[in-house]
Amino acid sequence: RKAAFGGEIRGMVHLLEALGGNDTALSLVRMGRVLLANFVATARAFARRGRSAVDMRAYRNDMHRAVAYLTSEHTENTLTADIVHMVCWMPVVLFTRPAMRTGVFAWTWLLSGRPDLAVLVLAELAAAWRWTIDNR
Repeated sequence: RKAAFGGEIRGMVHLLEALGGNDTALSLVRMGRVLLANFVATARAFARRGRSAVDMRAYRNDMHRAVAYLTSEHTENTLTADIVHMVCWMPVVLFTRPAMRTGVFAWTWLLSGRPDLAVLVLAELAAAWRWTIDNR
């Protein structure tokens, strides 16, 4: 899974560069915005219609793409914290066995691939788990 989604992200970067010039940083920001939009769409579907409205396969793929994005080269940009936030919170918000399995896989991958984000990831996870205690 890691290699497949990592390759997909690299391919998207190359495509965005080909379409929009040679500005890799700008291409990565554009891609990050698309990833965030997908998470927001999933969250809205869940808020409107509940768990049954969430396409778990699309959710899993979005989580894997987001972590592949965060662990790929040159992805430190203004969207990093927002994407980490969504990767940490979406499994907790959905709170199903498949969502949590995907979350644990994603969190482990993210922490091993980007140890420099460990403090941010752990802070987000602590806040998310605190939210579950207060709201579930």
